[in-house]
Amino acid sequence: MNKTLRNIANTIVANLANTEPAGLFDGKMGICLFLYKYSRYSGFEIYDEIASNLLDEIFDQLTPGMSSSAMDGLAGIGFGLVELLKDGFLESDPDDNILKNMDDILLRGVRNTLMREAPFSITLYSSGIYLLSRMSFRRNEMESEWIVDVIGQAIWLIEDFKKRTQKVPELSLLNSMLYVFARLFAILETDKNKIQCILMDILHFSSLSIQQHNYNEIDILLFRQNVEYLSEVLDIEKFPIIGVLREMTNYSEEVNMDMLYNNMWWWLLYDLYPIENISSELIENYVDKKLRASYYDELAVNSKLAALGCWIMSRNGCK
Repeated sequence: MNKTLRNIANTIVANLANTEPAGLFDGKMGICLFLYKYSRYSGFEIYDEIASNLLDEIFDQLTPGMSSSAMDGLAGIGFGLVELLKDGFLESDPDDNILKNMDDILLRGVRNTLMREAPFSITLYSSGIYLLSRMSFRRNEMESEWIVDVIGQAIWLIEDFKKRTQKVPELSLLNSMLYVFARLFAILETDKNKIQCILMDILHFSSLSIQQHNYNEIDILLFRQNVEYLSEVLDIEKFPIIGVLREMTNYSEEVNMDMLYNNMWWWLLYDLYPIENISSELIENYVDKKLRASYYDELAVNSKLAALGCWIMSRNGCK
């Protein structure tokens, strides 16, 4: 796999000029994560230097009006920064907290973040996603009001769902909420009843969303994995909706290399493991094929290969 990862890294570096967005899924933050990780994995410092320069470009691109989404905006960039800080790629002086701007925008105005995402084709609960990430780094620096607001705004959002009887929320949004609140239920000692009620409402609306085919195939796969995680932290088998949901989602496709390649950032964002029993030889052959086609698919070079490379290194035990 070392040769495969080296080829991914060199292809990405050779095509950096094609990468203009700053975000996680389709931009510089995702590539930055890969290059830092690959520098440590390979021992070649040049990739660390390239990643550092790329990070400077990301900071230069941050503007108050940019997307707040975890996919292509501030929450995804914040997620990436937390990963780099946790893994020791960056140092953070408490007096010069590089996460402060993210905290202020995403965690002090959760409803504003939701409203800014609403017009996009894929809406996520990005403040909650960032909150979970942020809780994994210097949690003692966090303000309790941030958690209260993320919970409170979810309740407000669910009440809004109930009023809009003609429009069922997309499964992508519900998935992101399920991810956030299943993990908050596991982490927090307080607000258990509130969070459980939120989770039950999310599951109810998920069933409606699936019935109305308001999803992409990846949404079903992620939903199944999020439900399995929830079953580990909460006794959900007693709820009738669980049996119904499992019946509704047991038809989805098995994960294959095309599915991994096109959607890996989702699994990395949600800290889920898509597949374990795939052979290294199959991965290597698939990546070689994609690298040969990369001249015709710049988007793949800019994002998908970086995500796949991060996953390959995680399979090999590299942080």
